[in-house]
Amino acid sequence: MGWGICFGLDGNVIYCVDGCKWRKTLPLGKSGCEYVLKYFQYDIHRELDMVRDECPGTAAALKEACEEHVQDAINSYQHLPAEEKARMSAACVEQLKSDIESYTAGIKANTQDYKEYKKEFKNYKPPTKLPKTRADELHNMIYPLQLELDVENAAQKIDQLTKSLRVAKRMLKLEVNP
Repeated sequence: MGWGICFGLDGNVIYCVDGCKWRKTLPLGKSGCEYVLKYFQYDIHRELDMVRDECPGTAAALKEACEEHVQDAINSYQHLPAEEKARMSAACVEQLKSDIESYTAGIKANTQDYKEYKKEFKNYKPPTKLPKTRADELHNMIYPLQLELDVENAAQKIDQLTKSLRVAKRMLKLEVNP
């Protein structure tokens, strides 16, 4: 018997993280996608684990098994009672709204940090005095690079938050208008 098989969810795409390169875009909102992920992680996990163990070294069998079961998972979600789906959807909408607020605040704060780092980097003037020690020389070489790295890290954080915000808004739209 092998180690457990793992699945992940990126927006509305479910995928196998164990190397079989299986991915499936789900025609569901976020709550439905989370239900399908739980279906793969719990309901059919053992069966997919056995498929992987029976065909070691080949991802084709696992890929095929995942493809066969994804429609079963979607059908299982669609046959849930309307009240259960509404409850799951409401909880998901609340979480997405909270995430959107958090990402928006994070973008605002990081944009301010980015502006400060960029201003500090632009205003940096290299020292005109010769360094007295090797440590001073190294500091003079490293400090401008550190300032530039701070600018780049802040820009990267803004990009990550912006992408997360875009995904959260898309998932909210899918959840509210299935």
